[in-house]
Amino acid sequence: MRDRKWDWEQCGGPTRGSGRWADSLAMAVSHNRRESAAQTWIEHLARNAVDQALADTDASMMARCYAYGRATGYAVAAQHQNRFEPYVLDALRGVGLDAPAPAVAV
Repeated sequence: MRDRKWDWEQCGGPTRGSGRWADSLAMAVSHNRRESAAQTWIEHLARNAVDQALADTDASMMARCYAYGRATGYAVAAQHQNRFEPYVLDALRGVGLDAPAPAVAV
C-alpha cells in the first residue's frame, strides 16, 4: 500500500500533487479490509459457538442453520452496536422470531 501511495504521489498530469487523495483512498481501503476481516472472524466465532453448543445433540440441519443465522445475527449486531439504531439492531438480532405467532380470529 505504501508503494502504491508513493507511485500515485509521483505521477504527473491532473492528479499530480494528489498525495492527500491517494492517502485518503489507501486509508479507506485499509479500513474496509479490516472491517471485512472482522466480519468474517465474528461469523466464524459464532458458527464455532453453535457447533460446540450442539455437538452432543442430534439437532437437524435445519436447526443448525437456524442457530447459525441467529448467532451470526447477534454477533454482527454486537459488532455494529454503536453504528445502527435500535430498529436495525433488533432486525439483525431477530427480535420477535422466537415469540409465538399471534392467534388470528377466523
